[in-house]
Amino acid sequence: MRKMKDCDFQWIGQIPEDWMMTKVKFVADFYNGDRGKNYPSGDDLVDDGIVFLTSNNIHSTVLDTNPEITKYITPERYKLLGGAKIKKGDIVFCLRGSVGLCSINESEDEGTVASSLTVLRPKNINNHFLNFILNSKIAEIQTKKFENGSCAANLSAENVGTYVIPFPPLAEQQRIADFLDEKCGEIDSIRSDIQKQIDILNDYKKSVITEAVTKGLNPKVKLKDSGIEWIGKIPEGWKTSYIKRLFDITLGKMIDSEKDVGLENYLCAANIKWTGINVDVHKQMYFSEYEKKLFLLDDGDVLVMEGGMAGTAAIYHNEFYPCYIQNSVMRCRSKNAATIQTFLYYWLFAIYHLGYIDRICNRATIQHYTKEKLGNTPILFPPLSEQKAIVDYLDEKCSEIDVTIADKQKQLETLDEYKKSLIFEYVTGKKEVP
Repeated sequence: MRKMKDCDFQWIGQIPEDWMMTKVKFVADFYNGDRGKNYPSGDDLVDDGIVFLTSNNIHSTVLDTNPEITKYITPERYKLLGGAKIKKGDIVFCLRGSVGLCSINESEDEGTVASSLTVLRPKNINNHFLNFILNSKIAEIQTKKFENGSCAANLSAENVGTYVIPFPPLAEQQRIADFLDEKCGEIDSIRSDIQKQIDILNDYKKSVITEAVTKGLNPKVKLKDSGIEWIGKIPEGWKTSYIKRLFDITLGKMIDSEKDVGLENYLCAANIKWTGINVDVHKQMYFSEYEKKLFLLDDGDVLVMEGGMAGTAAIYHNEFYPCYIQNSVMRCRSKNAATIQTFLYYWLFAIYHLGYIDRICNRATIQHYTKEKLGNTPILFPPLSEQKAIVDYLDEKCSEIDVTIADKQKQLETLDEYKKSLIFEYVTGKKEVP
């Protein structure tokens, strides 16, 4: 067994006697994405051009440049951009949003990165070894030191440069990197299979909901033309309407940070998920008595995101009650007993995944599904008894699907934890490559 020694950093523990410690800034150069006037706009994005990397490309140790998730810019815009120009072997690190995620570039000879990313170009260190360290608990623990729970997670390249890391001899770095490439490749293969199963289940859920809210539950029912091209034919006894005719829509209150007394709970865009209200985000601000009456939420209210992932909806079930809404969220309530609010939720789910929101919002910039757009959104209007039957059917069916998805998500989480632990054990020298 090799001799070990203590290092000065508790979260790393002991390292081999012949290893040193260093900081990332001493073994890599940093290149940020261009954040100036030449930053690409929607008009600069093209179907086939030069790679423009975003956080969507970073979800494993190796950069994913699948064309389905990759953005491209014109050569003209690329020439105007300063900042990072990627090379093979670079490590792309996320500074905002999905903070701390990073991947090594093994495929792209040319390209650049979004302003939320930075590029590390290793020097005097094995690039795969450094990438594994940055994907380990060593980096994760140090990232958390710079997070501020009161705002969106945000790092700088300078912060990452201060990360302390183990530094073994170069030959051992190579052995560790080769070993982890093989082992992590096996884990990623298993993970990919599970993710495909989740994707199939999600697609099945979308099809079940869409079929139910557009065609009903009786496959033999007579159909008629809806008059709406993207909906097609609908059951004979159904009507078409607009959301504003069936539901009252209220946009939440503007952020008020000036008053710090009498603070009340409120929901913002970060709370709204298709799976329900995200209670990990808990915010408060001042509401006057009038505003409390105007923005108070009731159990069963349908909440819709105005910005961000515009059009995403959730059903409120008394989370943080009494609770109100901020102006990135809209509240929908039935105007009368002829409409069921949960039916509206399933309708919004269906049209979101059919691409309706994409068509009416400009996804190239910050998209907004405004109160006017929501109100003017078409909706199918079955008889009340059918609405209830559809909601009951979908509640049960989607619950079954969601349980299966949640089980597979836990499998992914277990794999991810195992992968991080495996990497940690070898990049700190606690385990030796066979």
